[in-house]
Amino acid sequence: MINFRDYFSIFNRKQYPNFKSFSEDILLDETGPCLCLSGKIFNDCCRKKREEAFSLPGIERKKRLSEFYQLSLYEKDHHIAPKSNSVIFEKDSRGKKKRIKYCTAKKIYSKDCEDLIKNAHTLSRGNNFKSLTDENSVYTFNEHVPIIFWNIDKIDSCYINQKVENQASAYPMYCDKHDTLIFKEIEQAGKSPFKNTYIENIEYAIKSCSFELYYKVLNLKYLANMFEQEPLVSDNSFIDYYFLTQKSMFETNKVSNKLLDLHKRYSRKEYKFKKFKTVVIDIPSKKIECILSEMMKVDGKNVFINMINCPLPKIIISWYDNGQVCNRDWEEWVNLILMNSTNIFFSNQFISGLDQYEKTYLFLNHRRTPELSQEQQNFLKINDKLLKGIINKLCNLAPF
Repeated sequence: MINFRDYFSIFNRKQYPNFKSFSEDILLDETGPCLCLSGKIFNDCCRKKREEAFSLPGIERKKRLSEFYQLSLYEKDHHIAPKSNSVIFEKDSRGKKKRIKYCTAKKIYSKDCEDLIKNAHTLSRGNNFKSLTDENSVYTFNEHVPIIFWNIDKIDSCYINQKVENQASAYPMYCDKHDTLIFKEIEQAGKSPFKNTYIENIEYAIKSCSFELYYKVLNLKYLANMFEQEPLVSDNSFIDYYFLTQKSMFETNKVSNKLLDLHKRYSRKEYKFKKFKTVVIDIPSKKIECILSEMMKVDGKNVFINMINCPLPKIIISWYDNGQVCNRDWEEWVNLILMNSTNIFFSNQFISGLDQYEKTYLFLNHRRTPELSQEQQNFLKINDKLLKGIINKLCNLAPF
């Protein structure tokens, strides 16, 4: 059974399910580990329970799934979403209970790693948080809202207002020693100007990758938890998503270790790896109303993106490969970020300055995937003109 408080247990590939391709489908290898991550073989674990569930009449299966996803509750009250199973699971995992905590640097710095796991901060008082807002809370997208429901009058439920100290900043993914060592330079962000040094850029890249890796681990454990509670969720699309999430988690871990190894070698020997590149894009403003640390796929490459006010707003873009990814202006980058980011936080001033149509556009644009209904796609198409105003407000280029 996987111990989600131990790095080497989490990233031991032998403990995870195996998949095989058949025609265009991804199939679970039933002779390998179970989807529930119990450590048992699927045939000896959840196979019988899954077969019994799928043998039920269609109407009964549909009813069970509706109850499991709490769709009926959400239809009655859109504000149920922040209390749904997925939100509770995330809070238990990275919040006070810290059911998922590990030191990301364990493999690269294994001999020096401590047991005390520290919350790695996207925001912290006195640093990046202070440069964003003087208030004690920020907004982020509510990723748990079922996209099949949308209502302009209730769009506020698609955003979560989080208190920074006990929600937005809690990501237990480094031991205390390595959190201090690896992020030594960027901990000064907000206190001194961004200098665009090689080591600063590596640290910002590691930060982006570390958050992405933690989300992958969290998401995979959540999928396993869902399957264990209700095997009916495991249709073909679920199996595909599980496979891709698991594959991406291990790929992201390799990228993370590359960056950490680069940091370690540079710190000890002043070694610069030429394939690690950074471009800093200035935003023509005195302040942006968001903060971000994210790893994204851009032009087929893993790109590490940070948006900061330090003291003036900048987008720090790094990648670990040959080629270029920066043939975009600052507005195109901001739009790309708004569409693809999950680890982004907005100031209260920005969100309160948007009207209901702008909030709806921002959220649907963020969730712009094939799962959007035709009505939702039409809303985006008709209201595309709103994007310019939203970006201007985000970057303080238009009055609130």
